[in-house]
Amino acid sequence: MSGIWEETAKYLGVFTVKLLVDRVIYDLSPELPEVEILECDETGFDFEKIRKFLRDNPDFDFGELVSKFTTKYVGIIAKLVDPKTLQNLKEKLERKGF
Repeated sequence: MSGIWEETAKYLGVFTVKLLVDRVIYDLSPELPEVEILECDETGFDFEKIRKFLRDNPDFDFGELVSKFTTKYVGIIAKLVDPKTLQNLKEKLERKGF
């Protein structure tokens, strides 16, 4: 998750990334209310909140949450940036395992 934050913040800026994260959380909340554990501020995601949630819910499929979040997030970015920037971003995220 930190890779998503870092790479997109380089291209779009922290303020825009925070807005995008908030938008994705809002969009996914009806289907996946647990997405709200992905709280963030200007420094990135609150990993302590995520760790605590996962300790309390060991059977929760965090991989599915990350997958749905990433798909939605990249889909929104695809509408905002030019194709070359999007391709560069996708390649960097893939190298980081997303």
